Amino acid sequence: MEEINQRIEEFSNAERERVKTVADTEEVAGPGFVDVYQRDSRSIRDEAKRIRPRGSSSLVRAVAKGVIEGDGSIGLAKRYDEAEDMVEELRKQGERTRADIARKQYMDDQFIPAIETVINFTSPDEMLNCKDVLTAFDKYAIGTGSMSGYTASYIKQAYGDLLGKDLDGRFQHSDPFVCDAVCRIKRLVYRDNIRSAIGVAKQAKTSVDKGEHMANADDYALLSKVANF
Repeated sequence: MEEINQRIEEFSNAERERVKTVADTEEVAGPGFVDVYQRDSRSIRDEAKRIRPRGSSSLVRAVAKGVIEGDGSIGLAKRYDEAEDMVEELRKQGERTRADIARKQYMDDQFIPAIETVINFTSPDEMLNCKDVLTAFDKYAIGTGSMSGYTASYIKQAYGDLLGKDLDGRFQHSDPFVCDAVCRIKRLVYRDNIRSAIGVAKQAKTSVDKGEHMANADDYALLSKVANF
């Protein structure tokens, strides 16, 4: 890590010197180049301040399942079937305007509130990290053509200001599954059972990467290091 950090620092110093030289030479580059560099630098600094969760809590899947299947009420899946039948029937009748109105009404009144329910119980970052849940919601989006990736795009657009903000500090804690995996890895390494430790790390890291569980920065770094040993 020291060598990597040193190389990055050397590159950064060289890049700053290069930009300064270009800025001083008006024939080579105008103010526009410097503005772009400064904008990019601000973007990098802003991103560095954000806290991104590794994976997501199990609550994401639990809430999503209740919203889609219905928990004491009609779920999104049922609402989707009703809306899809209506939209298709209107299209067959040549009522494209009414079909689009029905589609939009379903998306605004049923689909989007379902996404927001999951986010209100968890966070936009966690939902974005839970690929299975994103895929499940995409199946219930009604539009023209493939709706794959629609849910993720909506979250990024609607919750962009909240992404990377750990409002309640939950991103700094690993869930019980990850905590247990980390403890097992440490015990196995201590006993020189490296092969088994690597197996546990790979399994845990894969689960976190799929959004099935959440790990804090330190635990995720350990999982990654051992898994890639």
